[in-house]
Amino acid sequence: MKASFALSAGTPVFIVKDEDPVLSRIFGGTYLKNYNAWMYPAYPPFIEKVLNDFQALEIEHDESAQVHIDRVLPYSVLLEEVKKTSSLGPYPNYAHQDEGVAELLYNYRWALRWEMGTGKTKVVVEALTKLKQKALIIAPLIAIDNWVDEIALHSNGTLYTAVLKGTTRQNKLKALQLSIEKDYDILLATYDAARLYGNRTLSPKVTKAVKTSKFPIPLVLQKSMLGLTEKDALAILSDYRGMVSLSEIKKRVAAFPKDLCLTDFPYEIIILDESHRIKCIRSQRTKAVVELCKRATRRYLLTGTISMGNPLDLYPQMNALAKYMCPEDYMSYRKKFCVISKYNEHIIVGYKNLNVVSQRINSISSEKRIDDCVDLPELKDVDVLFDLTTEQLRDYNSIIKYLELDFGENMSVKKLNGGVRLNKLLQICSGFLYVKDDKTAQICDTCPRVITCVVNAIKPGTPRCMRFDETRHLVTTHTLRYAHNPKLDALKDLLEDLLDNPEEKVVIWANLVAEMDDIAELLDKEKTIFVRVDGRSTHNIKALAERFNTDPNCRVYLGQESTGIAINLVSSRYAVYYSRSWSLEHWLQSRAREYRIGQTRKTVVYRLCAKQSVEIQQLIALDNREDIARVLTEKVNCILCERYAACLKAKIIPWSVGCVYSSKISRKTVEPEVIVRWKS
Repeated sequence: MKASFALSAGTPVFIVKDEDPVLSRIFGGTYLKNYNAWMYPAYPPFIEKVLNDFQALEIEHDESAQVHIDRVLPYSVLLEEVKKTSSLGPYPNYAHQDEGVAELLYNYRWALRWEMGTGKTKVVVEALTKLKQKALIIAPLIAIDNWVDEIALHSNGTLYTAVLKGTTRQNKLKALQLSIEKDYDILLATYDAARLYGNRTLSPKVTKAVKTSKFPIPLVLQKSMLGLTEKDALAILSDYRGMVSLSEIKKRVAAFPKDLCLTDFPYEIIILDESHRIKCIRSQRTKAVVELCKRATRRYLLTGTISMGNPLDLYPQMNALAKYMCPEDYMSYRKKFCVISKYNEHIIVGYKNLNVVSQRINSISSEKRIDDCVDLPELKDVDVLFDLTTEQLRDYNSIIKYLELDFGENMSVKKLNGGVRLNKLLQICSGFLYVKDDKTAQICDTCPRVITCVVNAIKPGTPRCMRFDETRHLVTTHTLRYAHNPKLDALKDLLEDLLDNPEEKVVIWANLVAEMDDIAELLDKEKTIFVRVDGRSTHNIKALAERFNTDPNCRVYLGQESTGIAINLVSSRYAVYYSRSWSLEHWLQSRAREYRIGQTRKTVVYRLCAKQSVEIQQLIALDNREDIARVLTEKVNCILCERYAACLKAKIIPWSVGCVYSSKISRKTVEPEVIVRWKS
């Protein structure tokens, strides 16, 4: 048997024309039934594994295969060439960035698992200028503008970029049409755009019509209708039900115009920025992005947090790079690397064979930490502790001990379990509480469908409620603030010290809108000029960050932690975390806004934290890179346990040997006096 060389949709492959099943043992083998042949990857980082398997099975190379093998330049040669060529942009590369460029040039499938602030974007742009191939870049919405600026800067204007954006579907499709007509080098799209416009689909109404049709709709006809407007597709189905011949129907379909999709842009390279956004295998976003990846010859992932400790996060990302990395289907992969509860197959109680997962991901990626790459100044964390007031302690203890809370005025919340309980505790630490005033019971008492709703678990005031329009205004959320807020006092004292020097600026991160409102009110009272970035202003984040960095009168950047991505705030060396979300990703991303390439001064991060509270456990988890969002779903009791820190270090998983939850534990509380609770 001999292996020959071929191009499959532009991708280098080896072909062995033989049906022998022993050939399935070769790495990355795909059997081509129509050609009675096996196909294997002929590109790095997989080519070496394939050639080793060829040698073990005594498979020779024909002339075409040998010529291709000789043309593959070693990584070391490419690295030397990268070092010799100067960057097109104004800034020279660091050593690790030269290595990254060489890795992307050498490998057709690769992941840069680099920490935030290490300069991944510059590496990608420089690699694209050398590859001279069209690229599709998929990134979070908040990072799109940053990509546009970085591409223009580091390519010195040699790469032309189109952005799939707009307020309407029509505007987005016009942008896509323009990128194709004007032959742009790069198309930028968000993950949501990839989900909506990644591949042609049938509308829900057409899909329902296909399923309920009295006559079976041939699959070939269904595929030919992809991309048609709903009106045209329904007309085609009507004609087919009228017994018009299939061949005639297909001719009519070809005459109808079809909506554009991302696959109409002739990209050969796809880049997934913050690739952990596709870690959920069942989401429509993940499915759409993986399909887009299949059309690209070169596929690259960029992320500093590829997994939060769960091997299931890696499956869709590795599958997007190359299906060879996970030869198992998803359920087999889950069984291989997860410990399933013997009482419920849907519950994962631990992980196993993680060394195998590590070997797989390490073979197709490089990992860089900013401290190892750049000689940055010191980064120091300082915890600012404060005492809760007596009234805060009373409510805090009520949640811990009784799992309920009385707000007065005949309002109370009971059965505060899981994430709701933890969120209420954090709200108390920040000096307020969100309280829902639910009057929907008045409607339900007179509703004829109340029994049906109870049986089907339909809650009043939700979209499934038949009287939704009547009930939604009956559910209102109030913000009750304590008469005294020690966390806000601690922030005020801290800002007085930090802003005493007129040259200094401060970044303040918070999590909830009520917290940001409190901070904004404090800054206004102190007559401190600031910019505020939350979910309502992310569309203007670039301009707000620019103002903070360049305007000497703007002293504070007040940001919602979830928006701390793809911006540069190195004009400040002080960051204050008023509060934190449950997401490790948000924590790591926001911390990297100041401590990154370009920072020349010692950086200090102040973390406000209530004594003896759940905020202490939260910081322990974040310092150990424990994803608290996963803790909330998989081991929700741990955060409130006094032994949490010790178990984290000893790697004791919930309900295993050494876990206190194998037996009943008592909840510790502090009994306060009763005084005035709320602001008048």
